[in-house]
Amino acid sequence: MIREEESSESEIKRILGIHEKRKIVGYVRTSSHTQKDYLEGQMELIKSYAKERGWDVETLKDIGSGLKENRRNFQKLLKMVMNKEVSKVIIAYPDRLTRFEFKILEDFFKSYGTEIVVINKEEKSPQEELIEDLITIISHFAGKLYGMRSRKYKKVVEGQRNSYRIVSYKVKHNYDVSDFLSSWRYLLQRAIDFIWDNIEWRRKGKRLIPIIPKSREFKRSLRKYLLQNWDYASHYVDSAIETAYSILNSWRRNYLKGRRRRVKPVVKRKFVRVKETLYVYRNGKIWVTVKPREVYLEFDLTKVWFKNRVENCDLGEIILKEGELIIPLENRTLLQTLQKDCLGLKFVEYEWILR
Repeated sequence: MIREEESSESEIKRILGIHEKRKIVGYVRTSSHTQKDYLEGQMELIKSYAKERGWDVETLKDIGSGLKENRRNFQKLLKMVMNKEVSKVIIAYPDRLTRFEFKILEDFFKSYGTEIVVINKEEKSPQEELIEDLITIISHFAGKLYGMRSRKYKKVVEGQRNSYRIVSYKVKHNYDVSDFLSSWRYLLQRAIDFIWDNIEWRRKGKRLIPIIPKSREFKRSLRKYLLQNWDYASHYVDSAIETAYSILNSWRRNYLKGRRRRVKPVVKRKFVRVKETLYVYRNGKIWVTVKPREVYLEFDLTKVWFKNRVENCDLGEIILKEGELIIPLENRTLLQTLQKDCLGLKFVEYEWILR
C-alpha cells in the first residue's frame, strides 16, 4: 500500500502508465511598444532554432521591463513550469526572461524538469554589464516615479544613456611610429593566433560551438608568451591581449548568428591601443610611454580647437595611428535637478549631462 505522502501526482501517473508530452515554449520580450521589430526578430530566431531541431514551439510574448515580475505571459509561463507542462523554454538572450538573478530562475525551472535554452549567450565585460544594469535600474525607477510616458521620465533616461557616450577627437602628429605600429600589429596577431589555437569546439546538435579559453592560468601563459622578444613597454602586451579577446568575442557572436565562418580573424590595420597606464595627461599635454625611461611622445592639447572641452573630462584609452592620435573624451557633470519629499523620505535625484 502506497502511503499518501509518497504518492505524488507524477508517481501515480508513472504507475498508471500515463505519459504526458511536455511543451516547448519560446519566450520573447521587449521593454516598450516601439520595439516591435525587435520582438518579431526574437520570434523568428526562436522559430528558426526550433525548426532546425524538429521541435514544435509555442511562443509567449510580453511588452514590459525585465524587472517587473507581474508580466502576464511571464506569470503564465511560471505556472506552466510549476505544473510540469514545459520541457524546454527557448529565449534569444538571458535578459529576456529576467534582468537579474538569471541563475536562480534557471535552477528554479530545472527543479521542475524544465531546461532553459539560450540561443545567444553574449559574453560582456564586467564594465558593460554594470553600465547596462545601472541604466536598467534608473529607467525602471524613473518610470515609477514620473510615469512611463512623462517627459520627465524620458529626460532622465535619455540623460543616463547620454552619460555613457564617448566623443572622440583627432590630433595630428609628425612622429615616425611605423615600426612601433607594425610591431604591435604583429603582437596582436600573435595573441589572436595563440587564443585561436586553444579554442575548444563543442558539438551542439549540428553546430560546433567555440569555447574561448579565459582562465587566469591561460592568460598568464599567453602574457608570458607575448613578452618574449617584445622591446616596448610591457603594458602594450596587456592592451594587445584585451584587444585580441575583444576581436574574438565579436567574431564568436557573429559566428553564432551565422554571419561569420570558422575562419581566424586577421589584423590588417596599423594602430596601437594606449592604455591609461601608458600615458599621463597634465597641464594640457599628453605624454605617451613607448619605451620606459627611453622613448616618450608628447602631444600638446593647449592649442587644439577643442581644448575647452578637455577640461574636467575623463580620458579613456587613446588610439595611436600614423599621423594622428585619437582621444576619447567623456564629460560627466553631476547636476542636482530635483529635491523633494516622497513617502516621508527625502529624494535627491541627479541627472548626468554629457557635453
